[in-house]
Amino acid sequence: MSLEGKIAELVTAANGLISVFSGKKNEIDKAVSAAVVAVPELRKRWYVDQVNGSDSNPGTEKLPFANIKKAVDATPVGGVAVIFLKSDCDLADLVVITGKCIQIYGMPRKKKIKVSYYDAVLADQPKRYLSGFFLDYGSQMILEGVEIVLPSGEKEDSGKTNTHYTSFIKTSGWSSSPILAVSFADCKFTIPDSFKGWLLGGPGVVSFTISSAEVEGKLQGRYVYNIAAGSKSVEQIRILTNVEIL
Repeated sequence: MSLEGKIAELVTAANGLISVFSGKKNEIDKAVSAAVVAVPELRKRWYVDQVNGSDSNPGTEKLPFANIKKAVDATPVGGVAVIFLKSDCDLADLVVITGKCIQIYGMPRKKKIKVSYYDAVLADQPKRYLSGFFLDYGSQMILEGVEIVLPSGEKEDSGKTNTHYTSFIKTSGWSSSPILAVSFADCKFTIPDSFKGWLLGGPGVVSFTISSAEVEGKLQGRYVYNIAAGSKSVEQIRILTNVEIL
């Protein structure tokens, strides 16, 4: 074969390789683009309206969810959700937050989050719970511009409510997160004299801040489970807070 023929064969082979490479590159580019699209957006913005919303809605301002739990569950693990309350909300049981940062805002200010007692079974043992939030695996919460309405405990058995399960926001010793971290800003706390329970509860470190709060009732002695009223926060080894007297 002549030199020209060999060169022609090499050119043909090279063009074939280039064509194969281009095809594979296009396939790889398409696969990468699909993978990027499939990755969930970690920052979410949800709206909740328990009066006019529906959990089958997309959670937008015009088509809000009906429940806070739906908004939390729609947020991916590792994500941040800003949840705007367009109506007062009744919490009937626990909203579990796993590996997420949840921020709840009243829209407009002072939408009520109404809390209640309820019964549940844990490890085959009946327990009395306070509805609210359970933070797990490094989760954090920010509540701003809401009114937290705690229930009357007049008919409650003190023996059943004297546990951290009757805390509004709680965690557990077997959680992988040793710190319960919560921030309250521009919130109102409505607390009946007969209320039995706490704002926060967990066996580990409790870190919380409260700013611009309005309190109707008595909050001292009800900040953190198992911390007596009048305790100085600086003397508590597992409490980090800007509240001086607990």
